[in-house]
Amino acid sequence: MAKLKRESVDQVESKSFYDLIIIGGGAIGTSAAYHLARGGANVALLEEFDLNTQASGRNAGSLHGQIQYEPFEELGIEWAKNFLHGLSILADSLKLWKSLSEELGVDLEVSSNGGLMIAENSENMRHLQDKVALENSIGIESRLLTSEELFQLAPYISRKMVGGAISPIEGKANPLLTAPAFAKSARKLGADIFTNKKVVGIEKISSGYEVTSRDQKFRVKQILITANAGIPELAKFFGKEIPISDVPVQVSVTEQIEKFVHHLLYFTSEKLTFKQAHSGSLLIGGGWPARYSAKGEAILNPDSLRANLKVALSSLCGRCKSYPDLGWNRKRDSRSQSHY
Repeated sequence: MAKLKRESVDQVESKSFYDLIIIGGGAIGTSAAYHLARGGANVALLEEFDLNTQASGRNAGSLHGQIQYEPFEELGIEWAKNFLHGLSILADSLKLWKSLSEELGVDLEVSSNGGLMIAENSENMRHLQDKVALENSIGIESRLLTSEELFQLAPYISRKMVGGAISPIEGKANPLLTAPAFAKSARKLGADIFTNKKVVGIEKISSGYEVTSRDQKFRVKQILITANAGIPELAKFFGKEIPISDVPVQVSVTEQIEKFVHHLLYFTSEKLTFKQAHSGSLLIGGGWPARYSAKGEAILNPDSLRANLKVALSSLCGRCKSYPDLGWNRKRDSRSQSHY
């Protein structure tokens, strides 16, 4: 009996040894599992909950490729210059999205019609001019738009806008599909995907690391942590303090209507993002805060909802009577999303 037990333990241990373990089952984690498995690595992914249930599955699906206006205005041009390296990485990643649906065999609903940033005064336009110049310096072909050019691209915008800028590389994808598609392809290539595996311990050993979940131990040469807001807790196992916060914001989702919004849209003066999903629903956000229930759960903040929709109506209702009913006077579905 002792010999049989020893063989059983050996079998378990052999299945629990990997070249690399990824902790975090969102878009980045599952993408890493896919690419590492495709390269021949013996890889596993551990997710505390189910796949794609945190930040990667709780966002509006924007594919960003420009300097965001709010930090540019608040932190200044030196901050923006330091951000250019990161922006170039974002720009390179957007090229990958164009062929990703075909590669993974799943329609990820990717579109690349560009991102519009609209301005209602000359000061905002001067900031946009400086921002566009920085983007052009690293090869992003963003450009300024006159008011007439803006209205031709997006005739639903309020006529009080004096102009804007367009970043042609921006787009959107369906955040509910991306991580599951990566995970499915990673599994086909031999990656092991574990859900409901909360990591409760990481120890350095001679061959690498021992990673402990609530019900299993794994031996691994290397670890990749892609757990977003879970990174600070995991970093403590390595004696590191990494300041990342988890703040809930909300986005409003309308009923499905006729398609008329073809770009990502941002407003320079107030918090607003606006886009239309592949399904036809309008997604209206901009970083407006949700609130917490007595149980500590993120829930709708009615004050943010009212303020967000007020900004949307004043900025976008250029020719409301000429375009489909936006559904803003009907009951709305507002969902909280994790924002990092």
